[in-house]
This record gives sequence, C-alpha cells and structure tokens, in this order.
Amino acid sequence: TAIAPAGFHGETTTTGRLVAACSEGNAREGRALLLDATATQVNQAGEIGETALYVACTYGHLHIVHALLGVSGILVNAATTDDGSTPLGVACAKGHLSVVRLLLGTAEIQPNQADDKARVPPIDQVCSNESLLLRSAADQCFLHESIDAC
Repeated sequence: TAIAPAGFHGETTTTGRLVAACSEGNAREGRALLLDATATQVNQAGEIGETALYVACTYGHLHIVHALLGVSGILVNAATTDDGSTPLGVACAKGHLSVVRLLLGTAEIQPNQADDKARVPPIDQVCSNESLLLRSAADQCFLHESIDAC
C-alpha cells in the first residue's frame, strides 16, 4: 500500500505530484517534476512528515532516490516524520539495500543520527549475512564486497 501524499492538497501541487510519483515508483514523472522543482518543494513534508525522499526510500525506488539526491539542497538527514525517522532509517528498516548503499554514498549522510526515540538506523541489520563497518573519523559506512549475495 502506497503512502498517500497527505497534506499536499491532493496531487495538484508540485510537491504532491512528486510525493505521489515517489510512492508509486514513477521515475519518469518524478524526474520530470524535479526539472522545475525547488529544494523547498522537494523537502516539504506532508502532514505525517513524509518528504519525497522519505517516501521513495520507504518503497525502495532506487532510481527516484538517485534523482532526488541530485537536487541541490536536498535534506538527506531530515527527520520530519512523527517518530523522527530519517530516509536512511526507513530504508534500513525496510531492507532496501540498494537504497541504503546509495544514501551512504552521499557526503551529507549522517548514519549515526538517532530518531526521536534515540534509535539509530539498524544499518547492521539490513542484511543478516553481512555487516557494515563504520569509520567514525569520516562518519562514513562501507559495505563488504559480498553484500550483493544478500
């Protein structure tokens, strides 16, 4: 079941249409909307706190996440949902490994950012057969090469 773009006045606004495209996995529509979207529109949260990036990460829509990360000013660590979870946190919780990898490859990502309940994303639980190594000095994560076997 897709997250409805609640709080965006249906699908009439750019943000509402973008969130709907992210929810449905409609990469073509998402990319088209991003051509004219501002960072403010891309980062706008709905009534339950869902941003376009959060929704795309929830459903594991890799191509849309990639396009969103190309928007200057995208807030990759935004914890706007009711429980304070982040796009990385939801991608980890849902087991969307390719999205997690993509997010961890961005310079701005903060993998140790806790949500409102002081929970850190369960990065080490994304794949039960592999683990992630945190390099605290650079605050970056690296996946073992064999993670593709998961």
